[in-house]
Amino acid sequence: MASGGHGKKRGITGEIKAITGRIPGEIRYILGLFLLTRAVITLIGWGSAVVLAGPCRLGSWTFTDVKSVWNLWYGRDTHKYVHLATHWYPRCEGCFNSLDYGFFPFYPMLLRILSLGSKSEELVYFVGLAVSNVSLLVAAYYLFKLVKLDYGEETAYRAVKYLLIFPTSVILSKVQTEGLFLALLTVTFYHARRGRWLKSGVSGYFLALTRVAGLLAFIPLVYEYLRGVKFKARSIGPNILFTALVLLGTLSFMGYTQFKAGDAMGYVRVQEQMMKCELSNPLDIIERGLAGNNIVRLSIIVILSFLAALIVFRKTICFTHWLLAFLLTAAMLFVGLCVVKGVLRFTAVAFPFYIMLANLTENKSVDDSMTLACAMLQGFMVVAAMDAIAFVI
Repeated sequence: MASGGHGKKRGITGEIKAITGRIPGEIRYILGLFLLTRAVITLIGWGSAVVLAGPCRLGSWTFTDVKSVWNLWYGRDTHKYVHLATHWYPRCEGCFNSLDYGFFPFYPMLLRILSLGSKSEELVYFVGLAVSNVSLLVAAYYLFKLVKLDYGEETAYRAVKYLLIFPTSVILSKVQTEGLFLALLTVTFYHARRGRWLKSGVSGYFLALTRVAGLLAFIPLVYEYLRGVKFKARSIGPNILFTALVLLGTLSFMGYTQFKAGDAMGYVRVQEQMMKCELSNPLDIIERGLAGNNIVRLSIIVILSFLAALIVFRKTICFTHWLLAFLLTAAMLFVGLCVVKGVLRFTAVAFPFYIMLANLTENKSVDDSMTLACAMLQGFMVVAAMDAIAFVI
């Protein structure tokens, strides 16, 4: 009888091993590390919520007591995306005295569709949490595939590790656009690297519908295409037109804004009127930022540090990815101090930085030290996300 029981247990164990054995190793690695990091982040967040956090209100729902742990996934723009998913953009002429048209539509559209048009902000919030985290998994998978093409499997595993343990990784799981944006960005450049320009263009279209920063992918994509044809004019074919789908994504939102609010430049109006953002001299922004409050000063220092890393370690990544990371980082200095404070959100989606880290940590002792440093800083970021500087991320 006993041996039969043991045999049954071995049979179940064998079936589980057989099932998991059919799952590719990179997927097992991504899922395992994702679950581990999100569990640790949640535990740290819960502990921080008990000690530090006050109530976080989402419509009629107030996160308190045990629910206060959800503050961790509530970012600076969460309420606006939940509001758009439940109420959508208003139809009115020139109604740019609210923030609605200051946010691109693809993320709230997904929330609206997947929640079946529900008006429950609580339900939409958890749908958004699911979308962001599934997107992060997709981003990790395509980052692995992209890095493996050029640098091999070991480097690809390290790149995924740094994506999931980097201090700003918590931002990618929040109910905001960062997780989805990163997923679309990695998919776009993976297919571009493989020469699948239609797939790259379609992904790029939705990328540009997710955040205005999606436009910045256009120039690196064109460069990648030209690199693929060895910069020979005679080799340029109609596939290059698919890169323009990125531009079409932004133009689509402009057209929709014209239709709903009578002004195709509605996004710009909101940025200027409500957020006080406008094209600026980057040197002036640096000077004013360094003379500003502690948060702004630290943000400027972080931006300059990332730009310095791109210059010093230029040869660790291909030029296409270097150009993308440079544009995503430097663009903040051209828009104004209103955007500078969001430096952690902009750099969190710049996947070339994870590739750079992976290439710089080929030595095991260096890799171990960097892993420990990132994990500790990630814990600090989780506590920060629950405390007073949460508005930054």
